[in-house]
Amino acid sequence: MIIHTRIESPHLAGNLLGDPSERDLFVYVPPGYEESDRRYPTAYLFHAYGVTAAQEVTPATDGQRWSPPLEDVLDPVFGRMGVPPMIVAIPDGWSRWGCGQWVDSPVTGNFEQYVLHDVIPYVDGAYRTLPTARSRGALGFSSGAFGSWNLASRNPDVFGAMAVLSADSWLDMTHKVMLYKYLDSIWPEAPNGPVEGNFWSEIVYDYAATYSPNPDNPPFYVDLPMAWPSGELLQDVWDRWLSFDPVVPGSHTSTGRTPATTAAATASDTRWRWNGSRRSSTATPSEARQCPTSLSTGSTCTTKPTETARRCSCSTVAAARSPRSGSRSSRLDFD
Repeated sequence: MIIHTRIESPHLAGNLLGDPSERDLFVYVPPGYEESDRRYPTAYLFHAYGVTAAQEVTPATDGQRWSPPLEDVLDPVFGRMGVPPMIVAIPDGWSRWGCGQWVDSPVTGNFEQYVLHDVIPYVDGAYRTLPTARSRGALGFSSGAFGSWNLASRNPDVFGAMAVLSADSWLDMTHKVMLYKYLDSIWPEAPNGPVEGNFWSEIVYDYAATYSPNPDNPPFYVDLPMAWPSGELLQDVWDRWLSFDPVVPGSHTSTGRTPATTAAATASDTRWRWNGSRRSSTATPSEARQCPTSLSTGSTCTTKPTETARRCSCSTVAAARSPRSGSRSSRLDFD
């Protein structure tokens, strides 16, 4: 069963886009919740760019990315598949330019504070949760996975586990190209805000609103990381984007103690797969290669393709390091 409510967030109020501060919140309770008095761990599902919490719960029934209603996915997971039951909360992170990226920004709103201080206290107060970090996890896809990574790694006293799929990361490879796709799409015009129906303009301005906001630069209140018409990368602004990149040492997300992690960060004998980003290779299993972190930092890593990313000695990625002595499970505690 999924329960819908709306919560008011002072942390989203006053955002420069004028987006609403009252947001949808959906909470899935597992089969048997109403018939018991037990307490449950909670997973927070953060949606991706371009959708709302309502669309995450009840997706469109057509299009290229058709997916079933969320309840139809979760019921079998906690039923016939035998996964221990938990509560799943789905907050809303929409912005008119796509997504608040689950970070704090004066332009889109303080989404990290909204989750920490509005959503979680409401869920813990209204439902029979186990209100401790060891029984609270974050998960998501794409921007939602980045949000999970950001929130959990920066707040290990709140989230004890995270699961990320195709998280926005390694921006030098995955996101820099978007800047030039945007410039190409509007050439010979100069950048002048998001253009309705132009995906590249909308996503670039959304990322700029979250990673390089500038309240003193109306009317769009962002700094773009490339010059026009030359296309020259403005390194000082790009560095502000990289400060959110989970695979960049010293970034907002890579600092702090990282909770137990399940990530799409695995190596095989034919390719690196790093949180959704794929780097093709023809190397044989016996050959050493550089991992994504070594590529971005210039360091050398001799991890072999057949070794797991967790053994990569140069990586500071959450999935490849243990913040405390000893090994940890990526499971939530159920008691």
